[in-house]
Amino acid sequence: DMDSIRQAVGEDTISYFGFSYGSELGAVWATLFPDTVRAAVLDGAADPTVPYLQQNIQQAGGFEEVFATFLAQCSANTACAFHNGGDAEGAFDTLAAAMDANPTPTEDGRPPVTHGVLMTAVAQAMYDEGYWPDLEAALADLQAGDGRGVLALYDSYYGYLGGGTWADDLEAYFAIGCLDDPGSTGPDDLYSNESAFAESAPRLGRSWMLELTICSVWPVEPVTPVVVTGAGAGQIVVMGTTGDAATPLQSTRNMANALEDGRLVVVTADQHTGYGVSACGDAVIDNYLLDPTAELPLETTC
Repeated sequence: DMDSIRQAVGEDTISYFGFSYGSELGAVWATLFPDTVRAAVLDGAADPTVPYLQQNIQQAGGFEEVFATFLAQCSANTACAFHNGGDAEGAFDTLAAAMDANPTPTEDGRPPVTHGVLMTAVAQAMYDEGYWPDLEAALADLQAGDGRGVLALYDSYYGYLGGGTWADDLEAYFAIGCLDDPGSTGPDDLYSNESAFAESAPRLGRSWMLELTICSVWPVEPVTPVVVTGAGAGQIVVMGTTGDAATPLQSTRNMANALEDGRLVVVTADQHTGYGVSACGDAVIDNYLLDPTAELPLETTC
């Protein structure tokens, strides 16, 4: 499909900028059609060297690590709405444990906050530290019996459009991801990895397993995924942040290492994807897109 677009616009080569899951698409495109690559930037890259299940174990650990940072900062800051006398961690664990037995109401006609809704809301807030004040307030409200703030974050994750309608982003994500996943052999295989999820993400791992049950019962057999190399495509820039929950820095580093001529840009930030965060990082990307032939260091830290 991507090469069809190139052909349609009548160009011999094109440039690509892929964020998050788009990094996987770009890496596969560069591997399949290296002669058509003018430039490629993969920002917030998934690890192409491990199966989908292991990618998700890595990802759960990334979210867990960033959430631990959020809770620690909240405990240390009396201005945090969820400070709880310096024990935000304990307060959250108590709150989460109560959600399944006693879901918290939100608003008429909308679901209450269960354990799953809460963990999805937390995950949404970990994509960007700009959400953290919203999560602080939402958790404090949840403690007081009001789940509307948590539900708003949950709705944002799933693309709720109001009036009972939803965006279709996640439908497309799972339709593609499950077909690319040769490890989706059934629920039993998935749940045999329960201890791995619990070890990687003691608080959040359970919710990751529940989401992956979609692929474990997908009705269409997966295909053999492309082995990412980018061979012959020239320099490909891979960008990552030090505090990326969705694509931890190690997974982004593994993408750069998997490419024949991968060049890594590391940005110090607590958010998913790095472009637009640092003038230093943006300059590397901008200059590369203007002149993809200029030699870049193997790794740049901003």
